[in-house]
Amino acid sequence: ETGGLDLKYARMTGSGTWVSNLVDSVGDMGLYATIAVDGANNPHIAYHDNTDYDLKYARYNGVSWTTSTVDSAGTVGLNPAIALDGAGLARIAYKKSAPNNLLYAKQSADGSWNTFTVQGGITLNTNISLVLDSTGARISYFDNDNNDLKHAKGDNNTWSTTVIDAEGVRAVSL
Repeated sequence: ETGGLDLKYARMTGSGTWVSNLVDSVGDMGLYATIAVDGANNPHIAYHDNTDYDLKYARYNGVSWTTSTVDSAGTVGLNPAIALDGAGLARIAYKKSAPNNLLYAKQSADGSWNTFTVQGGITLNTNISLVLDSTGARISYFDNDNNDLKHAKGDNNTWSTTVIDAEGVRAVSL
């Protein structure tokens, strides 16, 4: 689309030059892009589609890019964080607005997605971090409504949240 934003991936070759590839260009793509690399050094990207307001996912398989819509229920995919599990399947923590929720998407082996609400009814800062461990996912985020840095631990529909710092800290990291 003329005037739209494109999502591109750039990598440095062995000779030290940069090569970029077009990943997604239908509409305004690539806002809030975040990346993870699998065991074969192939990139996986979670990003916001600013045309349809969806959360999208792109994966390079060593030959070509494939893209899919993870969540299209409302304005979703804001400020995603991506991690890959031991099988190379994507997990994405992200923000939804109207209503304001922290969500978690889990990719199945067949490529389909399941989404879960981690915490609902909160206004989130732009900072969301995600790591995976043997017990599931760990997400850190800033709750703007209460000026709290929070931590969520869980998987699927079972999540526990704790306040890490209630003094208005703005930096978020795991």
